[in-house]
Amino acid sequence: LPPSSMAVVFAPAGVGLVVGSLFMPRIARRLGKSRTVFIGTISLAITVTLLPLLSLLTYLLQQHGIDFKPIQFLIAPIVMFAAGFEIDFINIPAQTAIQEHTPDWIKGRVLALQLMLYSAVSIPIILGIGVIADAFGIANVIYLVALCMLGFGLWGRYYERKPHKWTTRQTETEDADDIPEAEQSEQDEESNVQSIK
Repeated sequence: LPPSSMAVVFAPAGVGLVVGSLFMPRIARRLGKSRTVFIGTISLAITVTLLPLLSLLTYLLQQHGIDFKPIQFLIAPIVMFAAGFEIDFINIPAQTAIQEHTPDWIKGRVLALQLMLYSAVSIPIILGIGVIADAFGIANVIYLVALCMLGFGLWGRYYERKPHKWTTRQTETEDADDIPEAEQSEQDEESNVQSIK
């Protein structure tokens, strides 16, 4: 697509972000935060892969005398809308989880650290993406980004299913909180008697 059409292509991504933010609370409650992030990561990787494949399909059809550019001009905004919607699958549940699991007294530090790490990682990539794209080709860079997202999604799913010490302690604490007060007082009395003995 010509550079003058980039606004038509990228504007649907912003619309997808806004629409996704409206539906995401309901989707996250139904699917759960971790599953929502996993689905968003995998689907975003697939959607990103469709962009260079769409250009490749247009090129191949043009070699056979078929003008596919008008259809490409219609499909590309739909793909970008889906990409914006899928980004909400990742960002909103992840930010919600950070807010929920971070204690209030350190929440500001955690959010500041997240912003600092985001800037530290993204700025070098933004500065060097032009050189990388010229060296390896835009399509290859997009494929690499999609592959990284796919790998990150699978790793995150594996890491979440892996047992951790802090989750075990948290589960024990939650189980203790669920015990009725009468049973809790009886257990406390028994423990006091045993300690006296």
